[in-house]
Amino acid sequence: MPFAAHLGFPPPLLGDHAVRLRACYEPGAWLALEKPAGIWARPDTGSGKVAPSMDEGIWKQLGRDLPSWNALEVESGFRPKTVFPMDLAVSGIGLWGLSDAWSERLRNVYGSGQGVFVFELFSSRNGEIDDVFEVDLPIAQHLQEPDRWLVSHSTGKKAQTRFERIHIWERAGVELWRAETNFLRGHQIRLHATEAGVPILNDSVYAIDMLSPSLAELKKRRVAKRAEASLPIWAELNLHLVSFSCGDIGSIGFERPRPMQTLLRKLKEFGK
Repeated sequence: MPFAAHLGFPPPLLGDHAVRLRACYEPGAWLALEKPAGIWARPDTGSGKVAPSMDEGIWKQLGRDLPSWNALEVESGFRPKTVFPMDLAVSGIGLWGLSDAWSERLRNVYGSGQGVFVFELFSSRNGEIDDVFEVDLPIAQHLQEPDRWLVSHSTGKKAQTRFERIHIWERAGVELWRAETNFLRGHQIRLHATEAGVPILNDSVYAIDMLSPSLAELKKRRVAKRAEASLPIWAELNLHLVSFSCGDIGSIGFERPRPMQTLLRKLKEFGK
């Protein structure tokens, strides 16, 4: 059984404030950490987006000889690097091998499509879309706008995503979807969702006008003396990597981020 823990990062490793992240790990083998939105797992130097890196934060913490980090039993002299890339704007899971052999093993699992990524996302209501469908469109990073990806049948790489509608809140005009893929590229889920007609709420690149609902909108009335009630309940991109699984480590997942939990609770209360 993997160990469960919380691992800390003092400022400025992951930002201006101290951060404690949920973790699970197999000593000497692998480490999974919850990844907040707005922090790189591994920086995409081509995107032009500057933000803290979990890779670098882990390296610095391992060098401080702390009991909580020593418990990982990282191979001597080894610097863990994230197994798969994660979009800066997406929260979810990061995965690291703790030895050269385990890092190569997990990268091979990811590279050969043997893992399963499961996301949850919110979109505006679209009754014309089937409850279950697949998108099989090759994608490539935009050369002139590196923070944008596009469908390209000439230069794009193969990408396939399966979508399943999980719940509808008719009154709120919001849907919850599950998106699943065996190999994750760049903005794959965001781009495939947009192409399919279920653009993700609060996506400032592909769905500029699709905002996550505020408490005032869900209640269908002004909430007196509460300016924050007019702001989106989940202010970040409404996309979360719920779990990653493969034969070598089983299934890994952490609690949904608090704003996502709040949005789900308020949709159940007011969105029917």
